[in-house]
Amino acid sequence: MDKAFVIEKEKDDSSDYAAQRNLIIVFGNSDGSYDLSITAKNAILRADEGGTFGDPFDGIAIDRGSVLLKFMGSSDRWHRCFRFRYQDNGWYLIGFTENSYEPVGNSMECLQNDYNLITGDYIGDKLEDGKIKTIKKNIGKKQLLNLNDFVADEYSIQY
Repeated sequence: MDKAFVIEKEKDDSSDYAAQRNLIIVFGNSDGSYDLSITAKNAILRADEGGTFGDPFDGIAIDRGSVLLKFMGSSDRWHRCFRFRYQDNGWYLIGFTENSYEPVGNSMECLQNDYNLITGDYIGDKLEDGKIKTIKKNIGKKQLLNLNDFVADEYSIQY
């Protein structure tokens, strides 16, 4: 059984910033031992990077052979989920979902954007004339980003 977990270094009292967090993924062996697959130093947001909601780290999961990293934060209540899959001897970002809440009439509605980086498929919500419109299109395949090069607070999709 493979495992993914986050380790947070002890905070240095001389720093104004929260402690760094590392994502570690290990592959399980049939004898119960584990082999280190990767240690990613920039994949997990720090505890002080979530804005008004505080710590943005919302969880980690293994789903259908992929590792999901989940975050949320800020006053506009954003949510982000990054999907990484092991292929070609490395971990690559293959999917990205982001949600935000927008005022629609007298309520707040969740708008979602979902990108499949392998196929280029995009499904997203857009506000038009006070109504939510779902858009489906292909934005073109994106070069897959290796987890070693991934920086959680700098990632965005341009389409």
